[in-house]
Amino acid sequence: MLLRAVSSSILLIGGCTERQEAGALRSIEEVAFRQTESGLNASSRIVGQLQQPRRSPAVLRERNAALIDSSGVIVGGFNGNDCLKSVEIFKMNEKEVVSTTLENIPFRIKNGVAVSVGDDSILLFGGWDESHTTKAVFRLSFNKQHDSYHVDMESILPYDVEGHCCAIHNGYVYIIGGYDGISVLGTIIRYSIADKKSEILPVRLSTPRENHVCEVVFDRYIVVMAGWDGKRALDSVEVFEIVDEPPYLVPVSVNLKLAQITGKTQNMKEMVNRAMP
Repeated sequence: MLLRAVSSSILLIGGCTERQEAGALRSIEEVAFRQTESGLNASSRIVGQLQQPRRSPAVLRERNAALIDSSGVIVGGFNGNDCLKSVEIFKMNEKEVVSTTLENIPFRIKNGVAVSVGDDSILLFGGWDESHTTKAVFRLSFNKQHDSYHVDMESILPYDVEGHCCAIHNGYVYIIGGYDGISVLGTIIRYSIADKKSEILPVRLSTPRENHVCEVVFDRYIVVMAGWDGKRALDSVEVFEIVDEPPYLVPVSVNLKLAQITGKTQNMKEMVNRAMP
């Protein structure tokens, strides 16, 4: 998933629609948002195809918000048989993606999520290490050339989680949904980067989900999209407004269905019922 900052839209790249990582998608779907005087307009459409179907096999971290000339870090993932230890630096432009392989991390991991905490570090939350779901938080600190790094244990989350999503805003990481090794989750963790401490928020997803994506738009809303509820692939979208005081996230009503899961391209202009100033 990549955020188009200039147009306030989000690209959903690949994914899967079936159990056991089957039904991998080639689609690239754009979910666009536009502010109006009366609310937030949302639309969804298919804008491209991957070269091959894939379930997001790794953790991705952007270093630039723009789609063109964006770069990032890929950590671990799944190749169809094994969890991976590999780390790659990539850069994407209009013609090609160029990647460089770095030294492996000291453990195997898939279904973890990473966020950027500055130009030279990422935080890696949770995941599956081929033995169990983990609640560890690791920091990968890169040198200035981004050709080497070291790994440190940063913290421990309140519960084991994989297949979750993360959104970062003003020094906090929101760890949303996922799977704890037993059931699909609807809970949300608020993690303080400075204090290295977590709290479980009272607000929950209306639909528990794993293998979903999320992004912050307009520096005010967290948008949670798609995923798997334990029985079927989801086409629903949930939106939360970020506030400065407890409960920190406030659900916002939005009626939007993604185009890919419904099997047709749609251009839906649904209004968020909560008016924006």
